Amino acid sequence: MKPHIRVLVADDNKLFSDSIAVLLNSLEDTNIAASVVDPQIMSDTLRSSPVDVVLVSADIENVSPLRLIREIKSEHQNVKVIVLALNCKDESILSFIETGASGYVLRGASSDELIRTIEDVHQARISCSPHVASLAFARVSELSRQTRKANNQASLLTPREKGILELIATGLGNKEIARQLNISLFTVKNHVHNILEKLHVKYRREAIIYAYKSGLLKQPWPYQELDGSSAREPATW
Repeated sequence: MKPHIRVLVADDNKLFSDSIAVLLNSLEDTNIAASVVDPQIMSDTLRSSPVDVVLVSADIENVSPLRLIREIKSEHQNVKVIVLALNCKDESILSFIETGASGYVLRGASSDELIRTIEDVHQARISCSPHVASLAFARVSELSRQTRKANNQASLLTPREKGILELIATGLGNKEIARQLNISLFTVKNHVHNILEKLHVKYRREAIIYAYKSGLLKQPWPYQELDGSSAREPATW
């Protein structure tokens, strides 16, 4: 006998969510616990009603689906999340997987595929198409390559340079770093110049971006923007 699965749908397309409700409620072992649009209602429902699987629309308006998934996994670790998407964008898929989604289903998928995905993730299995799986493996390979590269680059930095890079990442300017380390401004500028050369970047924020993305720096990125003008500050900034 299959275990009973309680599903919550977070989708602002009422016609679509109603269709899913009709489908799942027609099954003996699956039913809809709730269908919501408002994130607060979703949070209240998860706290008050037992839910096994949440279907989250990748295209839900007025709220970030990534934030929704992050909140779900943070507060309800045993709840599984499946993303419902209009298309198969490589970067989006990887972002959802990295945030904690256990399944990824296109809106155009068959009802059998949706049901199979729900059953798979409920049994703690990751469910995705071969294409999504290949993207995930490629991502793991790329992260491994970046880590090896970061380790090689890190070995070129002296302990003092690593310390200054960490201070730069906190937002300190050269004068503030000089005061904190009790060294001259000229010495700080010289260290910053060496850091940029060793990491093969032109600007200090580019060094920070590279360091975070490659794992050279472990703490969360303190700035909102990762590229564009935010990375184009001169080395003397």
